[in-house]
This record gives sequence, C-alpha cells and structure tokens, in this order.
Amino acid sequence: MLTKTPNTNLTDDIWLEIFLLLPLNSIFKLRCVSKVWSSLLSNPNFINKWIQFNSSNESLPWIVFHSYNTVYSKNNFLISYAKSLNSKSISGNEHGFSFRFLNPNPHDQSIYLLDSSNGLVLCTPSYYRPRIYYVCNPLTQKWVSLPPSPTSTTSWVVNGFTCESISSTSCYKVVRIPKFEGSSNKFSIEIFSSDLGEWIIREVTCPASVIWHYSHVRKSIVIVNGVLYWTELGNRILTYSLKNNSETGDRQSRLINFPDMELEDSYGDNSSYCLGQLGFLCYARIMTSQKILSVWVLEDEWHLLHKDIDLSDLVAEMYSKFHVCEFEDPEREDEDFMEVQVLGFSPVDKNVILLSYHIFVWAFNIKTRRHEELSQTSFLGNTHSAYRYQLFNTHSVDRYRVYYPFALKPMPTILPPPSWAGTLANVNVSNLQ
Repeated sequence: MLTKTPNTNLTDDIWLEIFLLLPLNSIFKLRCVSKVWSSLLSNPNFINKWIQFNSSNESLPWIVFHSYNTVYSKNNFLISYAKSLNSKSISGNEHGFSFRFLNPNPHDQSIYLLDSSNGLVLCTPSYYRPRIYYVCNPLTQKWVSLPPSPTSTTSWVVNGFTCESISSTSCYKVVRIPKFEGSSNKFSIEIFSSDLGEWIIREVTCPASVIWHYSHVRKSIVIVNGVLYWTELGNRILTYSLKNNSETGDRQSRLINFPDMELEDSYGDNSSYCLGQLGFLCYARIMTSQKILSVWVLEDEWHLLHKDIDLSDLVAEMYSKFHVCEFEDPEREDEDFMEVQVLGFSPVDKNVILLSYHIFVWAFNIKTRRHEELSQTSFLGNTHSAYRYQLFNTHSVDRYRVYYPFALKPMPTILPPPSWAGTLANVNVSNLQ
C-alpha cells in the first residue's frame, strides 16, 4: 500500500503505523475525517493488527456488566468502569454504549447479556431456558443471530462463550450444558462453532459422578485455550477440550480439585471464590473470617501466586461508604464482610481482582495493593445515600448484590459472516458507524 492520503506527504502505510498507537475512541473519531481514513480504519487487516498490537496493553479501558437482583432484566443491568483508565469514554450512558442496536423497538422482548470474549458478547432473549442466541460487538454495533439450539428444554442451562481472532477475522464457540437431575458420570454438551455454522452434541463421560450447578454470582464456565472449565456442585472443576469436533474422538473429561480443598471445611459458607482466565486458568478465593485473598493459576498443576493478601483497608473503605455515624455498628462489620464477593479478574491486567460489596464494584491491584471503586453510569440514579436507605430498610434475604457479572474489554473484533441459512445479521464491516 503505497498510496498517499490526500493533502499529506505520508503514505497510507505510515498513517496505519501511527493509527496503531491510538486508543479506540480516537480511532472511531478519525474515521469521520474522510472517506479515505474511514476505509483505512475499517479495513479488517488494520483491525486485526490493532488487536494484536494492543493485546498486552494494560492501560486499555474495560468495563464490568452486572445485574443487582436475581430477577434479571434489561431494566436492572448496570455498567461499572474505572475512571483511572478513562473507561467512561467507552461506557458512555444508557443511550451510548448500549445494546439497543439489537432491539431497536423498546416494546419488543428483552435482551440478556451472558458472557464476553475478545470484544464480542453473547446475548439471548430468554435467560433461564435460552435456545436463541445473538453474538455481537457492542463497540462496532455489529451482530448475528445463531441457529436455534438442537434441544428444547424446560430446565435451566449453563452457558459458555469463547472467541479467537484468526488472521483478519475471528471464530467463536457457544457452549450449553442443559440441567440434568441427580448425579451422573455422563451428560451432554451442546457446542456451536462459527466455523461449522451448526450445533453439535457431545456425550461427555466423567471419571466420577458430577452434579449440575449454576451460580448467580460468578461465571460458571470459563474457557481457556479451547478447554472448558465448569464448576460442578461437588466443588470440583470439570475440564473438557472443545477442540475435538470429530465424531469418534475422545469424549473423556477430567475432574480437578480446588487447590485449597484441604481448607474447605474451615471456610464453610464464609468464603467467596471465582474462576477467570488471562491466557491460563486463574482461581481466587476470599476467606471472610480473616479478610484475606489468595490467588492460584493452573498450569500442569496449581501454583499459588498470591497468599493471604490482607483486605482490611479495602473492607474498611467499602464499609464506610454505607455506614455513617448514626448507622455504625462495630459488631456488624465482620458480619457485613460476608457481603463482599470476588467476581473475577480484569480482562487487561492479571494483577487486578474485581470485588463487589452489595451492588458496587471495586478493582483491587494485588501487586500495588491499591484499590479503586468503579464508577457507574449516571443514568442509574443509585447514589450511596439512596442505596444505604434501601440496604437498612429491607428484610429480604436476597438483599441487592452483584449478580451475573462479566468484564468486557471493548475491541474492534470482526464478526465472521454467517455461513448458516435463515439468520438475521448485521456484520457488514464496510458500514461501521
């Protein structure tokens, strides 16, 4: 590419090298400068280069989506973002960084957000028993609907999602594990691959019986490098490779114990844990009785990365946000720490753990021991004082807290054109807005 951009002495290649250094919000603004720049910055080759160039950039903005009630609907889904990373520029507001492009008619059915990977988000119009799914990029507002899942079920389903960028496009997989009763050493996994354009059903065998499990407060399925990790009810992690699509291939799964299994009895119900992935499987757990956090990573075996990180200062700040003089109760602080949940990991920095206290989210950097309360979009209208009134004037067992959380690193990832028939889609990359 040796052409020159109008009114400059720089070739397009030089401009592209400059554009690689710019943040996303600047790139999207520059596409409005001219048709030439719009063409350059919308080109799949440039987008792929930008993703690769910025893949390890820890200063990229990111946001957290979560609900604040077990009754999950579009009306109570929140956006939290880190001011220190200028994430507000991409979180916007209810009318900006939203998912209304999936459902322009406000009287139509709701859209529920399930998971994200590499800038793409998995959605469904029916949360508890979904058969219809959408995959979209909220940054570019491109989306595609998938064929209905092959089985109709009246039971719950746990979902997983992963996306990988390949060359100038991407490929993704959606995973469904329908609920099965009792304990069993065999169950079905449904997998949709954008490469194949169809659902396949795999009968998975386990070395021991497992019990179907789903969590409201953490991701139940994490997919790392093509391997599925699912936390079953027996407090073990089931692993299964998604890379084998052959009809006669190995359907055997493995069961992995948590690294702190020997401490499980001492934790009891007074602990919170989560799985995450940053190129490898991560496991974090809070021991509430001692206000400490530990983190492990799984390679061939578990390795302890951070042991017994003191969270006392962070907990004190969390507590002070809601307990002013007239409400302070020294005996309640320890009890209230049980409301602190570990949600996951930052999608850009392996040292940052996401924690919640009631409906608010904090980012805690294990390396620097610094923490930051994430801001929430202004249209929510949930101030600390207003929420504190709700907190102390409700007798509900399910007081407001963070549910269905996932972190998103907005990326200009390109959706592959659908190869399946009878689908709705908006993936024309030459018409990005």
